[in-house]
Amino acid sequence: MSRPPFRLPAGRRRAEADVAREIGFHLAMAEAELVAAGRSPDDARAEARRRFGDPDVVAAECMAEEGARQAGLARWEWLSAVRHDLAYGVRTLRRAPGFAAAAVLTLGLALGATTAMFSVVDAVLLRALPLPHSERIVTLEPTVRGEARGGSPGLLAAWGARARAPQALAAVAERQATVRTPDGAARVPGLAVSGAFGAVTAVRPALGRVLTPDDDRPGAPAVVMLGQALWRRTFDASPAAVGRTLVLDGVPHTVVGVLPASLDAALGERDFWVPLRLEPSQRDNFTPYLTLVARLRPDAAPAGVARELDAITATLPPAAPDDDGTRPAARVAALARTLGDDYRRPLLLMLGAVGVLLLIGCANVATLVLARSVGRARGLAVRSALGAGRGRLARQLAVEHLVLGALAIAVAVPAAVVMTRLLVAAIPADVPRLAAAALDGRALAVAVALGLCASLACGV
Repeated sequence: MSRPPFRLPAGRRRAEADVAREIGFHLAMAEAELVAAGRSPDDARAEARRRFGDPDVVAAECMAEEGARQAGLARWEWLSAVRHDLAYGVRTLRRAPGFAAAAVLTLGLALGATTAMFSVVDAVLLRALPLPHSERIVTLEPTVRGEARGGSPGLLAAWGARARAPQALAAVAERQATVRTPDGAARVPGLAVSGAFGAVTAVRPALGRVLTPDDDRPGAPAVVMLGQALWRRTFDASPAAVGRTLVLDGVPHTVVGVLPASLDAALGERDFWVPLRLEPSQRDNFTPYLTLVARLRPDAAPAGVARELDAITATLPPAAPDDDGTRPAARVAALARTLGDDYRRPLLLMLGAVGVLLLIGCANVATLVLARSVGRARGLAVRSALGAGRGRLARQLAVEHLVLGALAIAVAVPAAVVMTRLLVAAIPADVPRLAAAALDGRALAVAVALGLCASLACGV
């Protein structure tokens, strides 16, 4: 028997019917051969089925194989069509260089400004602190009738002795000191920290060691940890700085360590740390002038910590002599969030402003696209008349605008690098974590996502 080669059609139902006919053909051929060899028709039919196997299993295997082949063909056809659309989109933009340049520059510069501003907001407000388990580092802020107040030596002593949720509790106060450098005397910013601050931050010094509770005892030798900037200015970044003497406000201090650069980026640049050294008599001092920070235990929740601290505060005298008797309530907040609170509103307003700028850029590009589409109506009509459906035309136009978006991203990335540096130089240097603002992977992902979405939005 002669017959054409077997080919499965594209439709599943037709393919299943063709597989059934093919299996029937093979069974009939085997049965005919057995009958010709002298078997009875019934025996030949049974033997043919036994040799062939279960027809349902064979049919399922054929359909699975064909499904995989059809899926591969569909992927290949789709990729080939997209490749042709990309080539066509590039040729189309090359034929309209004025439109392409105006659209790419408008969208690219607006996208670069948005990405640069996101880099700053991400560094100051969103990114985790570069400290071990930084999510467990919190500020313990006393509040009276919802108004924030500073911590006090009395609260530090009471909470530190009786609270169980904090793994370590420390106090910080801003300090300034006059220091002599090779360039002359200068007033530099620093921090006075209690002995547990090193345990709270779990910071690893670049050189030497961190301050310890022994350094914080009244009467202990005067010691200091240097920030990166002061270390470079005073000791020319020499590793031999540890153990040498630095004079702060006329008092010689022994250098015991150098802070890592990552801590300057996280907490704001400080030139030195010195021990806070609260006197024992300060245990009854509830004057609010300290910042209290803690590292919580792994199983401690902020709400539970606040309740525990409030219970301890309820046993203490009023926070100030002129208070009406209302004791402060503890507010527990992540240190990363607290550091940027003073700058949150201005930075978000600036991000919103550049977002509006991006929308204006998209509107301008959409106007250019709309004006250009009037001249392309005839070409699209011809393609439609030749058989291109709405989906095919929409994909072609979408790919063209993705090419436009890719070119805009190529302009936006170097523009964002320059704009980020300008923003860091323009914003006050005391903004915490500002120095960490850079076009990293997160900002680049935002730029790519915004560029592709904006280009598609302009083409809709």
